[in-house]
Amino acid sequence: MTESLNTRIHERQSLSPRSAISEPGNEKFPSFDLEARRPSLAQITESPLETSAPIVPEYKWPARSNSGRATNRAAGHRHRRSVSEALKNFRTRQGSVTDNAHDLAEALKAPVSYKLIALCITWYMTSALTNTSSKSILNAFDKPATLTIIQFASVSLWCLILATAASTFPSLKRNIPALRNGLRKPSWDVLRTALPLSIFQLLGHLLSSYATSKIPVSLVHTIKGLSPLFTVLAYRLFFRIRYKRATYLSLVPLTAGVMMACSADFSSNFWGISAAFIAAIVFVTQNIFSKKLFTESSRAEAEGQTHKEGKLDKLNLLCYCSVGAFLFSAPVWFYTEGASIIRDFLADGSLDLSTKKNTLDHGALALEYVFNGLFHFFQNIMHSSCCR
Repeated sequence: MTESLNTRIHERQSLSPRSAISEPGNEKFPSFDLEARRPSLAQITESPLETSAPIVPEYKWPARSNSGRATNRAAGHRHRRSVSEALKNFRTRQGSVTDNAHDLAEALKAPVSYKLIALCITWYMTSALTNTSSKSILNAFDKPATLTIIQFASVSLWCLILATAASTFPSLKRNIPALRNGLRKPSWDVLRTALPLSIFQLLGHLLSSYATSKIPVSLVHTIKGLSPLFTVLAYRLFFRIRYKRATYLSLVPLTAGVMMACSADFSSNFWGISAAFIAAIVFVTQNIFSKKLFTESSRAEAEGQTHKEGKLDKLNLLCYCSVGAFLFSAPVWFYTEGASIIRDFLADGSLDLSTKKNTLDHGALALEYVFNGLFHFFQNIMHSSCCR
């Protein structure tokens, strides 16, 4: 019995790392296992005599724990890196090639809204048509305030026409979400919501019409191209929003191109270029303010809360903003251009137009005003749809 006990103790001690290290000739590296082995029930002593001897289980290296990247990937909480971060990992060789390639592929999968792309293209086309038509009108009849007040009146009139058509033909309400709720009656809440946007529209359109009458349309659009620069600066200075370095660097060629385009005509068209710059700043301020209003209006359309306090859908907001801008611009128009136009019309029953070649006559000018108001209405509708 004693001999068998000593034999078993000797065998177990020979399996332990300590006994192996103590004998230089028997030194070996411990074997690898996925989990550290624990004493099992088979190692429990069979008799009280074995409790006096130390029992050391066989030592094996524990398995390497899974990395946090694999755990997060399996749990679905993996951080989605940007393109710049993924390229930086490639350059610095952080992580494996497979993981970096996967991060880059995920970063390049930008969400694409084909509806938003179509709306932006339509808005740009209507904007180009409006500005080209405005230039033709101002070449024949150089009255920018008159053009502005007619545009505001046209937008208000088309809103009323569509709202009346939607009440007459219910199928329009079902197919066009903007016509679903109709026009609200005027109230203090409606005026308080639409008043600030009306002021922005009045200043922006007056300055833009004046700039269009003084400089080419292409130069006006070029100066309006600085809107991203003004937007980034406004959000950075007033809202403390930080952007990546790539965003600021992307604005450098845009700013340099506009400066080069304006440098040739700056001395001869100082007031026109200045008006276009101020108009761009005003429109950027309007876009920042209207972004919140149009987001709330889209939510009001979706929830059917357009008749609650402070809730206006896009049609009501556009209509009342245009009406407010029309009322604000009426005194300005009468003081600057209206009085002289009325005297000219009462004197000979017609308006004096430009005598330049390839300008519009009275009939073509009246028709151009109608098309200009229609294009301007659709431009505002597309703008409100893109800003939601």
